[in-house]
Amino acid sequence: MAYTPQNWENLPKTTTAIIAERLKHMEEGIYQISNDLENVSSVNLNLNNGYEANSNTDKPMAYKKNGIVYLFGLIDKTEQSENNITTLPEGYRPTGTYNRFVLPTSYHSNSFVWVNINSNGIISFMDMQNKKIDAISLSGISFIAQN
Repeated sequence: MAYTPQNWENLPKTTTAIIAERLKHMEEGIYQISNDLENVSSVNLNLNNGYEANSNTDKPMAYKKNGIVYLFGLIDKTEQSENNITTLPEGYRPTGTYNRFVLPTSYHSNSFVWVNINSNGIISFMDMQNKKIDAISLSGISFIAQN
């Protein structure tokens, strides 16, 4: 059901009386929004040693709506570390291995990275040109979650 706004007018016009039909219309719109919000869940992603959130506004998160997981966040690589960035909790993992090319946001590189999201929840990356990668964006990555 798509919500259609009502045309309300102030008195002295009497064309927009408060009647059951209009109140029901508003209730149905509120109900639809409520259901849409209930079907969205999110988790903060705890980063492994050597990684940190780029800022408070780009903290790594996973959102799930209608069985699809959406990743968000900008991650800084702060020191020499393994390539495993974080692990998704159960319910936010793909059914198989999901791979995605992403462009790193790095001041020292014009390379790209291969981000792997495994069915065990581990998110890792591989620098395809062996250049210094400072930051990786997870934003724009989405996949179907395991049931």
